[in-house]
Amino acid sequence: MCVPIALALGVASFATSAVGSIASYSQASQEAAAQNQYQQRQFELQTQAWNQQEAALNRQEKLNREAASKAYISSQLQIQNEYKQSAIQADSMRLQAMRQAAGIQASGKSGRSIGILAMDPDREYGRDLAVLGLNLGYARDDYYQSIDSIFDQATSANAQVASQRSPAPSAPTKVKGPNSLGLIAGLGGAALSGYDTFSSLKAPKGTIPKTQPKGQARTGFG
Repeated sequence: MCVPIALALGVASFATSAVGSIASYSQASQEAAAQNQYQQRQFELQTQAWNQQEAALNRQEKLNREAASKAYISSQLQIQNEYKQSAIQADSMRLQAMRQAAGIQASGKSGRSIGILAMDPDREYGRDLAVLGLNLGYARDDYYQSIDSIFDQATSANAQVASQRSPAPSAPTKVKGPNSLGLIAGLGGAALSGYDTFSSLKAPKGTIPKTQPKGQARTGFG
């Protein structure tokens, strides 16, 4: 077998091995890229859903705060109105007691009985003022209870919102593609395989006849 044929077979062997190495490297690279693309898309969708959920929960927390604020303000206005009405009522009772005392003094009566009668409006005013203060104390206790109830309801509502929260999705770990050194090694192996094919098919040294110079006659025996 002549050298060109052996060389052609060696080249063919190298090409076949090289194509196989390149195809394997390319397929592995495409698979890694496709998997990374899929994981990235899933991460983006999960992040989008998480952001929407966080926005909804934040809105709910805001509504809870606004509701609690309105309830606090309503309770404060109510207790303020109670104090205001109590103050107005206390002034009215005081003026009434003063008018009653003035009427008794202007009646023209004298003696011990007039002194006792003059004290009646003050005693009545004192009793009415005590009752007014007691009622105001009850109203204040109701106010503090309502404040505690509002706080408990807001805390419970926010705890429910917090229980619906989930951790943010983690970015995917990229799948590593094939190492380029593997491709280089594969091409090197293909080259070595082609060389081995060429070497195994090449005629041994000294078996190829030498070409005789032109014009030289072959010498026979005898």
